[in-house]
Amino acid sequence: MRLSQRLLRSPSLATPTFVSVVLLSGGSFSAIAADAIPAIDAGSLTRQQEHQRSEAERASHPSPALIDARPSTTKSTSTSDVKVMVNSVHFSGGQELLSPAERSAVLQQVTGRLLDFSALQALVNSITDTLHKKGYMFARAYLPSQDVTAGKLDIVIAEGRLDGSPSQPVGWMVNLSAGSRRPAQTWLDMAEAALPSGSVVKEASLERGLLLINDVPGLSAKGNLLAGENPGSVRVQLDVNEGKRFEGYLWADNYGSESTGRAQGHALVNINDPFGFKDQASLQISTSQGVNLGRLGYGFGMGSTGLRASIGYSQLSYDVVKGVGKAAGLEGKSNIASVNLSYPFIRTQRSNFRGGVGVERKAFKDESRLGVLRDKRSNVVTLSIGGDFVNDSRLAGFNLWRLAVATGDLDLSGAPSDAAVDASTRKTQGRWTKLNAYYSLMLRSSCEKQL
Repeated sequence: MRLSQRLLRSPSLATPTFVSVVLLSGGSFSAIAADAIPAIDAGSLTRQQEHQRSEAERASHPSPALIDARPSTTKSTSTSDVKVMVNSVHFSGGQELLSPAERSAVLQQVTGRLLDFSALQALVNSITDTLHKKGYMFARAYLPSQDVTAGKLDIVIAEGRLDGSPSQPVGWMVNLSAGSRRPAQTWLDMAEAALPSGSVVKEASLERGLLLINDVPGLSAKGNLLAGENPGSVRVQLDVNEGKRFEGYLWADNYGSESTGRAQGHALVNINDPFGFKDQASLQISTSQGVNLGRLGYGFGMGSTGLRASIGYSQLSYDVVKGVGKAAGLEGKSNIASVNLSYPFIRTQRSNFRGGVGVERKAFKDESRLGVLRDKRSNVVTLSIGGDFVNDSRLAGFNLWRLAVATGDLDLSGAPSDAAVDASTRKTQGRWTKLNAYYSLMLRSSCEKQL
């Protein structure tokens, strides 16, 4: 049975038109003044390139369509005229899937009432719907064969478990594409970590397992639903397709600065799974008339729960090619080395929540014909949380947010004149702490053109 793609359907945000609303906020808890930074320097150009990179990454990583396996509820068409006076209700099977309040609501709904078979079947169908809304994808309620002459009604909750057990993990199976570089056990471990064999199948856990596998660079996975060996159980067969080891991209845009050249060209090369750690190495080069940027990156998975680490190094150099800055001979460079850890606390199609910690070493230098203008060194530690979600209100849209606390130190001693000016004005040198907040909302519009 091929699983449909309704459940893990990615948010349909590529249709008609969307209006994007972005809110940015930043607060500093040090003595950093709020005066404007120079229009062109190594720091501002580096931030511009990083912003373009993050926007491009968000646009180029849509959520994959994976799997859905929600069994249909068979509704009885019986026309029996037999009626039952319900005096009590007894739940068995996976009754713990319903809260005490939910079970009490069922009792209040039927106790002391005279019900025919259609009404009883409607009751168990409504219980099944409740279980599905709570994320228990394959759970269902049904009426077993029973004697109801005394008014006692038995309702069985079939939990819908993944086949097998933790000691016999047979609930997941893997089909690998030809020429796969990683063994099937790698993906079985990730799937079992999210939804162990023998456990009740919950939508969020199944999505997590599938999406974390799809988060591995250069990989795609989809699932098929199979009947399990144990009664009422299911198995998920994963079709894992490892893409090409090498990927290359070329593109151009006009997002550059007026002072260093609007037109920009970019090249990106990715090497997928170079060392067998669910890893990816990348090299990106961007250039314009006055800017050259090189970026090296390496990210790899740690364990089977979605924890990932990355290291990176980027170097930017610039020359002002237009305006007063050209006459003054403005030029500069920046170097940034970073180490990051990230973990997905929640990973589903409709909502995600991640946490991360990062350490950076930054260096920025700006010069002119008169000599060194600025020479900054900074060490930064950042703690961040963020995520995204799709809301179903009248203003349906895709919400993206991030909250980060960064702390570090700033050293301006490389340019004594700049340090002296800073000491008498902004006083930014030394320790600092900053809170940054980001929120964006992409709204769906009925217009035919894109805003």
